[in-house]
Amino acid sequence: MLGHSYQTLLSQDAFELRDYPQILVAKVLVAGPFEDAFKRGSEILESYLQGDNYKKEKLQGKIPFRLTSRPDGWEVSCILPPYHTRETAPKPISEKIRFEHLKPRKVAVLRFQGKTRYAGMMKKIEELKCWAKSTEMKMESSSHIVVYTPQYLPFLRRNEIQIDGV
Repeated sequence: MLGHSYQTLLSQDAFELRDYPQILVAKVLVAGPFEDAFKRGSEILESYLQGDNYKKEKLQGKIPFRLTSRPDGWEVSCILPPYHTRETAPKPISEKIRFEHLKPRKVAVLRFQGKTRYAGMMKKIEELKCWAKSTEMKMESSSHIVVYTPQYLPFLRRNEIQIDGV
């Protein structure tokens, strides 16, 4: 995951239990249906990553995008390279972009390939919840959809459903 190391604690087929360090994300809040919100949010963040920031710095590498449901819309975020902190990351030109440090945590993961459609994601979230319960992991209520490859290559897209532990 872009230089961010995590420790795999348990692996069973497409499921994993991981231990993540603290990471920095850039995020935007977007209203609307799942697919539209993800497209708009990832376009804003992709523009930032491609140099639409005050340093005109391009952030290199395969940067994963996360999508999380919020009461007022969808939070779309991207995981920044580990050498950046809130203070050193290029300041975005877009006022919609905010930074957040995600605390170290345990994460249940379901890996899969293909398109990310709302109904399919809900099924995969339930699959992951069942598996995580079998590991006796205590979970938070929110889940995240993580996409590792571009929107325009859905047949190559590598995805994950993630649920943070408490």
